[in-house]
Amino acid sequence: MKASVLIAPLCILLWAGSIAGAQVYGARPCDSSIEYENHNMIDYRVVVRSVKGTVVDLTKAPLPNACIAVFDSNHSKLLRTVESDAEGKFDVAAIRPGRYWLVVKDQQRAFCPMATRLDVRRWRSRRELTVHMDLRGIDRCSYCEAK
Repeated sequence: MKASVLIAPLCILLWAGSIAGAQVYGARPCDSSIEYENHNMIDYRVVVRSVKGTVVDLTKAPLPNACIAVFDSNHSKLLRTVESDAEGKFDVAAIRPGRYWLVVKDQQRAFCPMATRLDVRRWRSRRELTVHMDLRGIDRCSYCEAK
C-alpha cells in the first residue's frame, strides 16, 4: 500500500517534467507567436524580387529548422512564417512587392536573431538571400545579403 502511494506522485512528477521539457526543447520557433526582434546597431535594407534563400551558420554550413518571419513595414504585424529545410533553404511564397521586415531565428536560440528591412520589387533581378547567423557580440549580430 505504501509503495503505491509513493509511486503515484513520482509518476505524476515525471510526467509533468516530461511535458515541461517538451515545451522548452520541443517547441517549434516558427508559429504565430514569433515576435519581432532587432539587435542591429545599424538598420540596412536588402532589395530582392522574392523572399527565398539559404540560412547558414558561422562555418557557412546550412542551418535547418530556422524560423523565417516576414513582418509588415512597421513590424507590428506578422505576415508569414516558414522554416528552413534540411539544407537551410527557404521560400516565403506570395509576398507582394512592398516594404517589409525579415526576421530569422534559429530553433535553439543560440545565434543572434537576424533582422533587416526588406524591399520586394518586381523589376529586381532574381537574387537570393543568404542569412548569416552569428553569435551575439558587442558589435556584431546575424546579417543578411542578397546575391
